[in-house]
Amino acid sequence: LPLTLWAALRFPPCITATASVILAIVGVVFSNDSLGPFILGEGGMKNPLERIQIFIALVSMNALVLSVSMFERYQSGLKLSDSEYRWKYALEGAGDGVWDWNFTDNTVIYSKRWKEMLGYAEEEVGNGYEEWEKRVHPDDKAGALIKVQEYLDGKTQKYSVEHRLMCKDGSWKWILTRGMIVSRSVDGKPLRMIGTHTDITERKQAEALEKLNEIRATALLNLTLVS
Repeated sequence: LPLTLWAALRFPPCITATASVILAIVGVVFSNDSLGPFILGEGGMKNPLERIQIFIALVSMNALVLSVSMFERYQSGLKLSDSEYRWKYALEGAGDGVWDWNFTDNTVIYSKRWKEMLGYAEEEVGNGYEEWEKRVHPDDKAGALIKVQEYLDGKTQKYSVEHRLMCKDGSWKWILTRGMIVSRSVDGKPLRMIGTHTDITERKQAEALEKLNEIRATALLNLTLVS
């Protein structure tokens, strides 16, 4: 029973079910040979009916453990889905686009707001990783990809990068993208990552204008000193 419970908590249900059946068969065989923990009497079980009864009892016990484990996982999944829904809804309401990256099949779900930010209708953007990568400005792409890889490799504690994305009309928007890994495999590999896109174009334009004004002021000062 402890072994089945451990397997039910650690492995997928199909593996746990298979292990439960194997354990039941081993128990019956060992009992018949006067071995193992399932001996019913001296010399083991002589009546085949006893072996069938023990087999059914063991499988039923393990099935009960498996059912409880699956129910708990189901409830946890519902809680996670509800939490994610509220989180995504809040971000959409704040004007941010949301993306959800599944590393298993390398698909990325982009929210409606993510697409609208770039001028696209919902059906005009697919669910591939390349939908983001192909729109990154050539001057920003190398740095953006490095940032992603460093975070996935655990070299940085957070993922945050500013880059430009091409809009449907050919213009460019400055985007602040942030994200975090929300699911990992048993060996620690990323399984899923969720993040946001924030339009920071106005801020970048203001910074560029301020920098231009500083250059002009410096040039004017230098010209005055020379004169």
